[in-house]
Amino acid sequence: MIQYESPHSQSNDLSTAESLFAGTVSGLIAAVTTDERPMRGLLGLLDWRFEGQISKLLQKKFITGTVGECIYVPVTRAEKTYHLILLGVGSRKAPSQPLSLESLATFSQNLKTLGVRSLGISRKDFGELFQQLQSVLPAENQDGEVCILP
Repeated sequence: MIQYESPHSQSNDLSTAESLFAGTVSGLIAAVTTDERPMRGLLGLLDWRFEGQISKLLQKKFITGTVGECIYVPVTRAEKTYHLILLGVGSRKAPSQPLSLESLATFSQNLKTLGVRSLGISRKDFGELFQQLQSVLPAENQDGEVCILP
């Protein structure tokens, strides 16, 4: 059974998600943990807005939240495609494990080949790992930019 919970209580997450729906960015990079169910924060809000699409992927073990896991999830709603890049960050309860150089290189290459016009990433969503991710985020991708959101 899938549990849906409206996570509107976190205003930064709401404004980050709204940047996707308002067209400010074409896609979002979101953190997936191994131990936070039901999902909260930005990922919980996106799952709620996309009617449980991410929960279904978790239930099927397509996404696990393992450190370094990088999954591209295109979601189409009302003839518009939203691009989600889900990055595994491990346990929310344990101290952040650094991402391996191989994971960072793969993540960086995936961003370049997707060619998404503009991407958003939330500092709050990644916590201590944000600095590591920022080191591989292109200042600009082929046709657009990466927006650092609150």
